[in-house]
Amino acid sequence: MRSNIDNGLIQQYLARAGIIEDHIQTKKRNALMQKLCALVPEFEEEIARRKTFPRGDFKCQLKPFGSYGLGGYLAGADIDIVLLGTRDVERRDFYRTFRGALRRITENIEVIKRTAVPIIKCNIDSIPVDISFVSLKLSTVPRNINLVDDRYLEGLDKECFASMDGPRTQKFILDHIEPDHMPVFRCALQCIKYWATQRFLYGKPMGYLNGSTWTFLLLKTYMSVNSGHISVFGLLQEFFDMWSNWPWPQPVLLTEHIPGLHGTAVNYEDIEDFKKSVMPIVSPCYPVCSSTPFATTSTLRVITQEFKRAKTIMKSDYFSDINSLLMKLFKELNFFGRYKHFLRVMVTSETIKSDETWKRKMATAIPKLLELLEAHPDITFIHPYTKSYTESYSYSTLQGKAAIREGYSDYVENFSSPLQPGKLFMTNHLIGLEVSAPVPEIDISNEIHEFIEELEAKRNERDVDVTFKISSSKRSDLRLLVANS
Repeated sequence: MRSNIDNGLIQQYLARAGIIEDHIQTKKRNALMQKLCALVPEFEEEIARRKTFPRGDFKCQLKPFGSYGLGGYLAGADIDIVLLGTRDVERRDFYRTFRGALRRITENIEVIKRTAVPIIKCNIDSIPVDISFVSLKLSTVPRNINLVDDRYLEGLDKECFASMDGPRTQKFILDHIEPDHMPVFRCALQCIKYWATQRFLYGKPMGYLNGSTWTFLLLKTYMSVNSGHISVFGLLQEFFDMWSNWPWPQPVLLTEHIPGLHGTAVNYEDIEDFKKSVMPIVSPCYPVCSSTPFATTSTLRVITQEFKRAKTIMKSDYFSDINSLLMKLFKELNFFGRYKHFLRVMVTSETIKSDETWKRKMATAIPKLLELLEAHPDITFIHPYTKSYTESYSYSTLQGKAAIREGYSDYVENFSSPLQPGKLFMTNHLIGLEVSAPVPEIDISNEIHEFIEELEAKRNERDVDVTFKISSSKRSDLRLLVANS
């Protein structure tokens, strides 16, 4: 295979496989954006009426960002949008008045306030949409506002400050890609995102990378090879070659120096986020942060292994055409066929709400377990799986309930005990292991005990129904679990 593969052939493969949306779906997204933008004038009018100042005195804006804003999204992806308001528009106006306007086009609306970036989540025409909000210290929002200008950060509260990061990052990325190269960049990004999904490398909380981080790595590649002519295939070759050989923990920078406020420089060694980082990828806009805060030695090894596999495929002369090469590149990882030894982390709860809460908590807790296991001399490779599996179980007695919590879902209940029926929800997190040979048995009881103590420390008064259990599992048991979930 050569790097002069026609870009259209790769685009056609992605479209035929349903990896990217067709023209009908793209038009549907564009129509959705038009519906949302049409709500802004009535939102402005209602704000002006309530606050008794002339309607024409200020303008707000809806700006898409993230994968949709860049155009490098996959089929079925959600849309991230920020509502840029003026100093007279408050967050309560966003929650109340803009949500009221949204009800004209959808009833599926949820307000999420207790998070770093508060959002209104909604579903419009079967497309998930997340809308954040920023109240800028301006009398009106300029049509061509340059969001990377640090002056727009002045005076913002912490929620608005955090909500500026995504839109500012997108503006930075767009400013560093030549317009003629944008279609190539988007297609390459779609390939990388799909590859990462198929190889189970997508998931920031688990120690892998999310969409923005994959975009940063591709932008770094693009900036290092940018020439008069680039192709999707050539850019992908350079991408996998660069990152399979990157000398971690050398930091990845998209700027000449780490930006402080108003163009000042920040010393990398002074940033707390990177003190112990094994895979430092620095976000490009002030205030910078680590784009891989949960990466561990184990997840870095998994990612590097996959980079090397992809590099080998992209450089191979074995494939007769681009379709066969892409099929191999995008082949789904056979996680259960790769390992003989597995750990099963079970979180059991009595309510769906507790189950959903602990799914989120466990995603960021798993890296701690990885770090504990990495110190064990007999464990040579650790691979956390990005998928989790949830099952519900009914029980009739307290003995049956206890058995399920211990992982014995096939327990045969003794009905001589008093009947106390109920239901449990169990979410399973899986980790593949390679061990030193020949080791018949490995004692990781200390590591498990320490990790359970970490989980117990995350409890609050609403978690009385939640229990934890970690056990080794056979491949056959896990395949049955996956089949039943």
